[in-house]
Amino acid sequence: MTSYLWAWSRACKARVWMGLFGLTLLLGCKHSHHDHGGHSHGGHSHGGHGGHGGHGHGHGHGEEGDTVAVTLYTERTELFMEYTKLVSGKKASFLAHLTVLGKTFKPVTSGYLKVMFVQGGVRKHTIVARSVLRKGIFKPVGKAPAPGKYKLVMSLTSPQVLDTLVLPVVVYANEKEAKAAKPKADEEGDISFLKEQQWNLPFANQPLAQRTMRKSLDVVGSIEPKSGHFARVTAPASGVVEWLSPKLQEGVLMKRGQLLLRITPQLFAGTDLPQLQQVLSKVKSSYEQAVWELRRLRRMAKQRAVAPWQLKQAQVQKQQWKDQWDAAKRRLRLFRRTRMLRTNRGHSIQLRVPLTGSVTKLLVTPGMFVEQGRPLLTLINRKKLTVEAMLPEASLSELSKVTDASMQVGSRWLGLGPVLRKGVQLDETTRTFPLFFDLPAGEFWVGQHTKVQLHLQSRKVLAVPVSAILDDKGKSVVFVQNTGESFSKREVVLGIRDRDWVEVRSGVRAGERVVVTGAYEIMISQALKQGGAVGHGHAH
Repeated sequence: MTSYLWAWSRACKARVWMGLFGLTLLLGCKHSHHDHGGHSHGGHSHGGHGGHGGHGHGHGHGEEGDTVAVTLYTERTELFMEYTKLVSGKKASFLAHLTVLGKTFKPVTSGYLKVMFVQGGVRKHTIVARSVLRKGIFKPVGKAPAPGKYKLVMSLTSPQVLDTLVLPVVVYANEKEAKAAKPKADEEGDISFLKEQQWNLPFANQPLAQRTMRKSLDVVGSIEPKSGHFARVTAPASGVVEWLSPKLQEGVLMKRGQLLLRITPQLFAGTDLPQLQQVLSKVKSSYEQAVWELRRLRRMAKQRAVAPWQLKQAQVQKQQWKDQWDAAKRRLRLFRRTRMLRTNRGHSIQLRVPLTGSVTKLLVTPGMFVEQGRPLLTLINRKKLTVEAMLPEASLSELSKVTDASMQVGSRWLGLGPVLRKGVQLDETTRTFPLFFDLPAGEFWVGQHTKVQLHLQSRKVLAVPVSAILDDKGKSVVFVQNTGESFSKREVVLGIRDRDWVEVRSGVRAGERVVVTGAYEIMISQALKQGGAVGHGHAH
C-alpha cells in the first residue's frame, strides 16, 4: 500500500510544485482581501465556519459572536452562508456562497435566490436577491420578520442548477436577546481555504461512505490468443515454396480460405502421372503373380509335393509385393489430391488460411526449400484474446478464493470478469500458476505484459478514492472539509485497495466530507501560510 501511494504522491508533487508560483500569487494576492459588494467585515484569521447551526465567527457584521455561519449540502448544491443574528424588524442580510456539486465544484454564476421565512407551513416573509453579487455569491437583504423559530427555505434558480435548501433560523425579539443566544456550532478545522480559492482550482469533496471492496492480489499478466484462435501453419511435405501470395505479409489480416502459398513436394520431383500409373500397374501384376504362386504351392503342400520352406518363402514374397502395391496406390492418391486445374502446376500442394486472423510471423520466401513439419507462418485472431494471470506459488492458498480480475490499461482498470479457466500445473521456471480471463475487445497485442489484480473476497468498508490520499512525511493523510472554508488534516490507516479506491480503517468517520480533488493545493496553501509566504486574512 505504501509503495503505490509513494509513487503516486511523487508524481502529484512534481505537478503541484511546477505551478507553485501561480498558486502563491492566487493565495497571496487575490484572496488576502476581497470585498463582497461593500459588505464590510473586520479582518480576521479565518479558521473556518460552522455547519448546520450557527456560531460566533468574528466577521465584524456586529460585535464578536454576532455572526452565524452555516454550511449545508444537498445532492446538487453546497451552501456556505454568513449572516448577523436576526432581530425582528432589523436589517436581515445574508451572504450566501453557492456551489454546484459535480466531478469538480463550480460557483453559481447567474440566476436569483429567494429566501422565505416559513412557520407552521405558512410563508411569513420573503427576501430576494435578483442576481449574483459576484461569482458564486448572492446577497439577499431585507427586514427580519416577527420573533420566533422559522424554516429558512432558500429557492435557487439558475441555468446551472435548480435547487431548494432548507435550514432552521431564529429571529430574536431584541438585540439583548440576540447577544445572549449561543447557537450550536459545528466543529471548525484549523486550516483555512476560502471559497474563492476553491472555485479557482479543480476542487471537490465527497462524504465518506461504505463501499463494497474486494481484497486483491497484484500479479503479472500477459495477453495470449484464445484457444482455437491461433494457428501455426507448417509444411505438409518436404519441397520447394513455388509461390507465395503477394498479400502475405506480417500484420496483414487474412481471411479463412484464402490461398497462402504452393509447395512443390520433393516426393514428385521429376515425376509425372504416366510414370506413377506404370509403376502401379507393374507392382500390381507382380502382386497378383505372387498370390497365384502361393495358392499353387499350398495345393502341392497338401500332397506333400513341396518343402515347407518353399511355402514360407512364397508367403513372404506375396506380402512384400502387397506392401509395394499399397505404397504405389498411396503415392498416386497423393499426387491426384494435390493436383491443380492448371497443367503446369500439376503436383503442387496448396495451403490455405485455416482461420481469419493477422499474420504475426512469416518464415518463408519464394524458392525456399522446406522440410516436412517446418513452421511457415503463424496467424492470430486479435479479436479473441485472453489474459494469462500468473499467481505466485506463495499465494496458491488464495486460488480457490479468486472470483474475477481487473487489468491495468494506462491509468484506468479494465474489468475482466470471472475466471475463464485454470492451469493444471506450476510453471517450472517462474514458479507461477496460470489463470485465464476473457479480454474484451480493444487495442491489445499478443505477448503484451500488464498488471492484473485478482479479486478475492468482497465486504463493505469505509473507502475513498486514491486521489484523496496524500503522503505527508511518510504518513498517509486526508483533508476533511469541516465547514465551507475550514479543513482538518487527518492521519489515516489504510486497508485493502480495489482499483481506484482504498479502504480507510481509522482517522475519519462516516459522513465526513473528504477532499478528493484539490487536496494538494490545500496542503501547499497551509505550508505557504505557515512559512509566511502569503497572508491568510479573510477581510471582507
